[in-house]
Amino acid sequence: MKSIDNETVCSLVQDLLPLYHDGVCNDESRAFIEEHLESCGGCSDMLKSLDSDIAEERFTADAREVLKRHAKKEKNAAVITGSIIAGILMIPVVIALILTLPGYSDLKTDAVLIASMLLVAGMTVVPLVSKTKRFSKTVIFSTLALLMIIFFTEMFFDDGGWLRFGEIAFSVIFGLSVIFSPFIIMQTDLPKTLKNHKGLLTMSWDTIWFYLMIFIFAIAYPNSTRELLSVSTFFVALAWLIFFTARYIKVNGFIRAGIITALLGIWISIGNGMGWITIAELDLHMKIFAVSLIIAVVLCAVGIILTLVKKNR
Repeated sequence: MKSIDNETVCSLVQDLLPLYHDGVCNDESRAFIEEHLESCGGCSDMLKSLDSDIAEERFTADAREVLKRHAKKEKNAAVITGSIIAGILMIPVVIALILTLPGYSDLKTDAVLIASMLLVAGMTVVPLVSKTKRFSKTVIFSTLALLMIIFFTEMFFDDGGWLRFGEIAFSVIFGLSVIFSPFIIMQTDLPKTLKNHKGLLTMSWDTIWFYLMIFIFAIAYPNSTRELLSVSTFFVALAWLIFFTARYIKVNGFIRAGIITALLGIWISIGNGMGWITIAELDLHMKIFAVSLIIAVVLCAVGIILTLVKKNR
């Protein structure tokens, strides 16, 4: 009975310890708990653990508050720095506009200058003053400024016209999209149905801009439209097949590598046979096909063996 009584007392004391620790229990309970703590090491240890937990919580809260104040201070400093840089960038623009009035400059030059300053601002001011999604905003703003430079240059100085501007603009957008669109899409707030298909969105986005670029070139060179579409579609199909193989085919890495090797071999051999891919001006399409097929078979065989071994374990 004595052990049962001791366990009951310990259970009661442990229930009251949080109140005792916070100093909200009455005098009789406090005296009872303190008397028990003098002879019970387990309950004393539990009280010490409460002290440690409270101290840790307070330390965490203080650290969080310090970091919050530091982040706010850094943001304010970044905004001030961005504003100063923006003011400095405005100086040559203001000077150019002032010189335009008496005829020492012209609006064409001013337009290119302003667009150039916007490009610099896009790469310096925008990431400093943006609070969220800095990378995406920097890329988008800088791309728009770059397109402005191309537009003013083609329209005012090179006399390239809209078609020439379209060729360069769509080529630039496609090239930048291939590099930066994966990062921008990662930072984009997408619906739940699309969050797991960011790779598919990236491929679709790049494909759209690629065909817009081809469309503009087809308008500029109508006699080459058929060849442009056939060759471009040939390589776009390869890119999509590799993407679906790497992303959606649920096999081990060796089998996946074998399939991709076979695809590359088939496309390179066909391209070499059609004259779309030149390798030292030699016709190697049959050799390329045979070598890639052998490598693909070996990789797939290794993958199948490893899969069977894993299943039998």
